[in-house]
Amino acid sequence: SMTNLSLKMETGAVPQVSYLQALAERLAIVLDEETALLRTQNVAAIIPLQEPKQKLLQAYEETLRQFQQTPESLSALASETRLMLKSCFNALQTAMRANRRALKAARDSRRYVLKSIQAAAVSHSQELHAYSQKGRTQHTVFRRTAGAAASPVTINQQL
Repeated sequence: SMTNLSLKMETGAVPQVSYLQALAERLAIVLDEETALLRTQNVAAIIPLQEPKQKLLQAYEETLRQFQQTPESLSALASETRLMLKSCFNALQTAMRANRRALKAARDSRRYVLKSIQAAAVSHSQELHAYSQKGRTQHTVFRRTAGAAASPVTINQQL
């Protein structure tokens, strides 16, 4: 896990180029790690990644904003440095897209499972009856109020 955020911001005529690159690379690594965990549905292991991911994202956005506020910085870069940054940014964008897809798939999967469980519980609850000692149906265990479906399941869709 990439939880070490000990990068230091550079100062000078071309602000933060290597810092920006390092942030983008580390953020891509954390996003790739989170994506892999989402795909294996290891939600518990994702939780410790959230704080470092947010810190990296905030630092990256702030550094990128500062870099963009000095247009001469980009023109002052050597062409190979610009290509390196472009490659780094492309890798980060790829990691972000994969992470977004994995988050959506995890949410959709959880939503589908939860809806299926809830539908099964509602259907089952409508069939449940309590029986008297003589074996006759006494009453429905889960009663429906006017217009409302009875459900013994509480759904928490937070991911």
